[in-house]
Amino acid sequence: MRDKLLAWCQSMDLVKPGDSLILAVSGGADSMAMLHFFSALASQWHLKLTCAHFNHHLRGEESDRDQAFVAEQCHLWHIPFVHDGANVNAIAREKGLSLEQAAREARYTFLSSVGAGSKIATAHTATDNTETVLLNLVRGASLQGLCGIPPKRGNLIRPMLCVTRQEILAYLEQEHVSFVEDSTNGDDFCRRNRLRHHVLPALLQENPALQEQLVLRSLLLRQDAEYLRQLAGAALDTCRTNRGIQVSKFLAQPPALHVRMIHQWLKEEGCQEVSMMHIQGVLGLLHSSKPAAQYRLPGLRTIAREYDVLIFQPQESPSICGSQLLRLPGETRLPGSCYTVKAQLIKNLKAVENTPYSFALKYDMIEQTNLLRSRLAGDVLHRKGGSKPVKKLWIDAKIPQRLRSALPVLVIGDTVAAAAGIGADPRYLAQPGQKAWQITIQREDVRL
Repeated sequence: MRDKLLAWCQSMDLVKPGDSLILAVSGGADSMAMLHFFSALASQWHLKLTCAHFNHHLRGEESDRDQAFVAEQCHLWHIPFVHDGANVNAIAREKGLSLEQAAREARYTFLSSVGAGSKIATAHTATDNTETVLLNLVRGASLQGLCGIPPKRGNLIRPMLCVTRQEILAYLEQEHVSFVEDSTNGDDFCRRNRLRHHVLPALLQENPALQEQLVLRSLLLRQDAEYLRQLAGAALDTCRTNRGIQVSKFLAQPPALHVRMIHQWLKEEGCQEVSMMHIQGVLGLLHSSKPAAQYRLPGLRTIAREYDVLIFQPQESPSICGSQLLRLPGETRLPGSCYTVKAQLIKNLKAVENTPYSFALKYDMIEQTNLLRSRLAGDVLHRKGGSKPVKKLWIDAKIPQRLRSALPVLVIGDTVAAAAGIGADPRYLAQPGQKAWQITIQREDVRL
């Protein structure tokens, strides 16, 4: 096994003579084999070793026993030993994480703090890789999940990934190396353990070389995945808008990239656990004929289809509360709205440039009791060709439903004179040379 590990470390460029290594050691068979292997190699390769143990405090006295065992072995083998620990149960509850995810985050935070510039070695094996691939397959993970455990990522290396657990146990017996057993490994309380105890043995009966073959297949698939990831990233960039993803441009990309594009977008938006089920849900939105379809992700996050744009919907949509007099001149902000309405006196209007959010109104038609408020049922706005309900005008302008409650409506007397996103009643618009109020409706720089 020693020769196999050496060849693996050299071919994968994991360890070089003179390296400083932080060895993550739990006290179990895999990590003790790694500790013994590098301890024997240290003088020949001039390696600087540090053994790092993290106590998750999940198994009471047994967790403390593991820490004491690793400390004692490091003392006997003259290897520097550092340790830390945390109440992982409490962390999981506080952050809303699974126990496994909370333990992983706490452990890697500790390992990263041990030695700046050092490589961090974990004892993941070919057996772990096989279990991970099977677990991801059962979970319905994306194709990326079938790539297995990477041999290295940044300064994190997996020097034991080429050997199976059976090989490790034989090595420990041959070298007379002790290890501790996690009592929970024999239970079927979690899916990984059930796969380990019942599924993997049956697969190995069909193909005894499955574990080694999966490591090699994972390496090849990882190369393919990296190339496709780059293509998907470039394709995704062509579909971005300042709010989200443009649906028509997305669907114009090669279908083979769609899953990876969605996966990358969800990750960028902070989605931690992305499964194929979630990706299929987003694909459903992209192909939906409904302009206002939605898909709810775990964690109370919602993706919304708003006509030709796909966005992450805020948990709370802005909404105007009450009404307020339009300040003449000055700026008016309605409580709950994300819009500010600015009124500026123009003594001699030079040019006319009326837009849905900016327009010049006749000075003599504006009163001092002009109200800004949200749309009410029955509100209509006069346009060329007749009057239309404000709601219908917003729909025609493809303004998303969730944003309409934040759009201010300007009421002069009993008449709707203007509506944000539509513009003003033509009868109120000033002409060049006239005295006017320039009304500008500005949205705050927030993501909607």
